[in-house]
Amino acid sequence: MRQRRRLELLKDYDLTILYHPGKANVVADARSRKSVENLVTAITSQPLLQKEMQRFGLEVVAPEVVTILAALVVRPTLLERIKERQVDDSYLQKVWDNIDGGRAGDFGVGSDGALRFRNRLCVPKDDEVRKMKDMGKFVAQCLTCQQVKTERRFPAEKLQSLPIPVWKWEDIAMDFVVGLP
Repeated sequence: MRQRRRLELLKDYDLTILYHPGKANVVADARSRKSVENLVTAITSQPLLQKEMQRFGLEVVAPEVVTILAALVVRPTLLERIKERQVDDSYLQKVWDNIDGGRAGDFGVGSDGALRFRNRLCVPKDDEVRKMKDMGKFVAQCLTCQQVKTERRFPAEKLQSLPIPVWKWEDIAMDFVVGLP
C-alpha cells in the first residue's frame, strides 16, 4: 500500500527511474558518505534520542577501526550487564563451580558466554539488572508491544434498548457519567 501511494504521487511527474548495480554506481564515493564520527555526534547531540535509547537499554558504540565509512552499531547492553553481574552473584558462582566440576545438571554456558538454565538466561539477584529485566514495565513502554498486544477480555455485548413507554412519564431513566477528565 505504501509503494502504491508513492507511485500514485510520482505518476504525475515526468521522470525516469534507472537502476544501476553497485559496481556501476560510481557517483556515490567516499566524499559523499558520512563518517562514523559524524553519525555518532549527530546521535549523541540529541538528548531526547539518548533518553529514548537508554529507556530501552541501548547505547551508541563507535567502532574502534574507522575504516568503515558509514557504520553505526546499536546493541543492547542488558546481556553484557547480566554477564558481568553473574560473576558477582554468590549462588551463580557455585553453579559455575559445579559446571567446572562436571556436575552442571540443567545449567550450561550459552554460545554468548552467559550462564543459562535449560537454555534460559540466569539473571543474578541484582536490583539494577532486575529492574531492566522487568517485562511488565518493558511491555508497557514498548510501542510495538502495545500495538500487537491481544485483548484479554470478552467482547462487549450489543446494547439493549429500553422498551417504548405506553404513556408519558411512565419510565424515567438517568445516566450518571462519572470519571471524566
